[in-house]
Amino acid sequence: VGTYFFRVRSPCTMITDADMETHLWSADEIFCELVEPIASFLDLSSVGRLLRVCTRLCGIPSKQRLWKLVCEVNFLHKTLPAPSVSTPFFDYAAYLREKIIWETYQFEWEKVSPTCFPSKRSHAGVTRFGDKLVVVGGHYRSNDFMREDDVWLYHCDKQEFEKIEVVVPPPKISRFSIHTFGETIYSFGGILQDKSKLNQVYTFRFDSKSWCPIKTFGTPPSPRCESLTQPYTWRGKQGILVFSGSQEGLLYQSDVHFFNIDDHTWEPVVIEGPGPEDRIGSTGCIIGDKLFVYGGGTLDRTAKQYKTYFKDLWCLHLGEGTWRWNQLDNNGPSCGLPVSLTSVPIGNHILIEGFMNTDTSYVFDTISCSWSEVLSNTRNPSNYGAATVVGDHVYYTTGYRGNTHATDVLKVSPFYSIFSFYSCFFPSCYSMLFVFVYVMFRFMFRFMFYVNRLLVVSNIIVTSLSRD
Repeated sequence: VGTYFFRVRSPCTMITDADMETHLWSADEIFCELVEPIASFLDLSSVGRLLRVCTRLCGIPSKQRLWKLVCEVNFLHKTLPAPSVSTPFFDYAAYLREKIIWETYQFEWEKVSPTCFPSKRSHAGVTRFGDKLVVVGGHYRSNDFMREDDVWLYHCDKQEFEKIEVVVPPPKISRFSIHTFGETIYSFGGILQDKSKLNQVYTFRFDSKSWCPIKTFGTPPSPRCESLTQPYTWRGKQGILVFSGSQEGLLYQSDVHFFNIDDHTWEPVVIEGPGPEDRIGSTGCIIGDKLFVYGGGTLDRTAKQYKTYFKDLWCLHLGEGTWRWNQLDNNGPSCGLPVSLTSVPIGNHILIEGFMNTDTSYVFDTISCSWSEVLSNTRNPSNYGAATVVGDHVYYTTGYRGNTHATDVLKVSPFYSIFSFYSCFFPSCYSMLFVFVYVMFRFMFRFMFYVNRLLVVSNIIVTSLSRD
């Protein structure tokens, strides 16, 4: 080590500040190479304490190698896949923080009971609008399905609903999707009171308070309801991605379509590889350039109910080129019926809620393709409802709480910042020992550096005196 740090110099050569910076840089590089594999075997609280007291370690997270090793050792027990060419940078530090929260934190589900609430319903259209929620339509079941045509606005800060007096109301509709782009809300599909199904796209704006059909171009999907839709930007075009849906005669297929909201055009998409079996009632969401699709089932057209269920998980790789399907290895949980669920993307994980016949929520890790149960001390089932992220909370509205229609709003916050890699949790003898070794290492290096400098200066003085 001494040979590496100190070069052989002539008696008249002085060590400059630049040389000192080079030596310090070399020492830090060697230290980083040593600390990463060692620190990855410490427990997480030790790593947190180590980063808090060691200033030189604060530069390591930018390289991501330490966090990758810590993830593999503490949570995954296997090697993480390398980032793809399209996404060469992957934030392992953020991913590790997600793993800590999902696998160690116990969530508290909070019920909010507004003084004014929409009438009982399920399968409504729900979307975020700024820091508010918009609820449109939906149905409740008496002897037949009774559909609604009202528009409600939920103020998350006031925790109150407001009914919007609409100039041109929507039709009585349910099992449809709405998404917000800027100040405009777009609606696709759905089923009307007369049981006819739609492939029409509507828009709604709060300044005009009018629900208006728009003229579209290209080849639209067949009329359908209960499709899986997600907002997505493809080739610089904002739009809505549509997967599957119940068509006329209770027909269904696993087709994919894209609606460009900029020029109101249904864009042709090219997909290679076999996709999921034809199904209805799937859930899913987009993370990055990947659409994850889970669950669904097939229908008995005579009995008009599900006869088989799917618990497989599929990924549609999007992006600039040809889209491609592939089936993921890990199927979903064995309990609960995987139809009409809600999915919310949170970082690299998907929070899935609404399993029938169980009161458990699950989270799917899109990096390791693994499932885990959400830890909670107060659990409130939410079936056939809608989930939307607003700020730091996930809001569940409409649907059922058990066997009754929801008359409240359910919210939970997975976005806690109480976990930090630079926080000190509990003392650890391993981390303190590691800090002690590091401090001694730095002390010895600086001591040797100044001894070397003193020897060089002494040699110069002796040489000058001998010449005189």
